[in-house]
Amino acid sequence: MAVVLMGVCGSDLPLADISPKLHGWLLTLHHILKSWRINHQGGVLACSALKRSYREILCTGQMEAVRQKCSVRHDSSFSPEMPTKKRAFMDSITFVHLKGDREVISSRMSGRDSHFMPVALLDSQFETLEEPAPEEGIRILTEDIGQPVDVIVTHILDFISAQVTCKQL
Repeated sequence: MAVVLMGVCGSDLPLADISPKLHGWLLTLHHILKSWRINHQGGVLACSALKRSYREILCTGQMEAVRQKCSVRHDSSFSPEMPTKKRAFMDSITFVHLKGDREVISSRMSGRDSHFMPVALLDSQFETLEEPAPEEGIRILTEDIGQPVDVIVTHILDFISAQVTCKQL
């Protein structure tokens, strides 16, 4: 089981959708997720995955939506009707959307010493964000970051445990 922690926090520079740096980064993360699956391992990956097309690359390794500057795809490559092997891979990934409003995130960022992302880029992160939606066909848990950290961690662990238990039945 792989867990992708996602949400507004991002990188130190805004990346264009067609940036080779973005492509390589997302494909590298896809290959990490894929290797965990092949080797029957699990892990936690932190990645903002702000757009649907970015989450698609993480799950499928396909970059067509980004190349075409589409943020949403409606074909069968990223849907519940996709081939069984690809569906099984996607089902092994849980996206945890750590959701917070600008004020909470800005306050936390301002309180950090030498963080790699300046608060000035926060607005661009929110502009880029495409909230995960059920029609994406991914397993998603949304957690409000206004909760205590131990509560968030407990929710995540309970959610993952329930997924593992369901697979074992």
